[in-house]
Amino acid sequence: MAFVAFGCGASSPRDEPAMGERVLTITTRVMPGEEAQRCQLFVVQTRAPFLGALRHESTRGVHHVALWRTTFRSIPEDRREAFDCAAAPLPAGSLTGALYAAQSSMGSLALPAGVGLALEPTEIVLVETHMLNASAAPLDAAASVTLETRDAATVTTRAGVLSLSAPFIHLAPSSRGDGSLRCPLAADVSLVSAVATMSARGREFRAFADPAADAPSVVPFYVSDAHPTNLKAPVALAAGTRLRIRCTFDVTRLGAERFQGPSPTDDERCTFSALYFPSAPAVDQTCAADADMVGTGKLSCGATLACADACPSVVGAVADRVDPCIQRCVASSCPGAGRALLDALRCTGEACAASRAACGAAQCR
Repeated sequence: MAFVAFGCGASSPRDEPAMGERVLTITTRVMPGEEAQRCQLFVVQTRAPFLGALRHESTRGVHHVALWRTTFRSIPEDRREAFDCAAAPLPAGSLTGALYAAQSSMGSLALPAGVGLALEPTEIVLVETHMLNASAAPLDAAASVTLETRDAATVTTRAGVLSLSAPFIHLAPSSRGDGSLRCPLAADVSLVSAVATMSARGREFRAFADPAADAPSVVPFYVSDAHPTNLKAPVALAAGTRLRIRCTFDVTRLGAERFQGPSPTDDERCTFSALYFPSAPAVDQTCAADADMVGTGKLSCGATLACADACPSVVGAVADRVDPCIQRCVASSCPGAGRALLDALRCTGEACAASRAACGAAQCR
């Protein structure tokens, strides 16, 4: 995984929270030469219903810390204690976006005065840690994430969380390839954090702000690889901007095809989370309806649609996984085919002639 980091320094987790704070602490004994990925679910119980700031502190041996929102409204019985993130991953779809991540012993992130992220009454979050012990003795490593909350009376502007994921990734055996997604923004927003997540084969993540549909930006505003980088300052994006993400993968040592999917070990992923404000109903926070530029190949929209039409019917489809045959086709489409192609693929029944014709007439650009 690749994360954005905030701050630096050395410290140990605090013992006492201040008023309006919720401290989430995870501890692990790491044996000599051991590498551990530990996660724990926490209930966010606070009298103030808005999140205003975050900070973290960690001891020696903690490589990175991340905080994720989840779909849970109560902690499952089998997840009430810390668990191995890799060996016992949460069900697909449980994580709904990263709020914060850091690769340092101390860091913080604050929303501007008057801005807050609404918390559910039964908000459940996940603290994820990656711990390393390069010493010859057992190490008791700990990390704390502190949530600073704000009363409703002090919040005039609500924040939101963008959670974008490239839906179609196909990597041929022993190759390098890319996954992509572009999403239009219907309102002015400011990004205050950025967290990029890729599978282990991910080599580079880039986020671009395209000023118009036919004007892709050449210079990314955020880049990450195996070593986290900072979003040094809030990034203002005007309404009409297209937020585009692109991941590069390397499977040159693998002799099998790879596809986008929910498995943390066997599938590929390219995701981007961002805490932003102001939250607006017009902003599609998951880009569920208006995705574009989902292909990174050269096939025209019409040729890609014909490829998808030839795919066999899927029986017993796995939840959260697009059929590999469809992925192979769509990932091979040219970037400009995305909007018309997705409209045609989503259409069912007898009223699809217009969308299929528009796809056939669409030109790669």
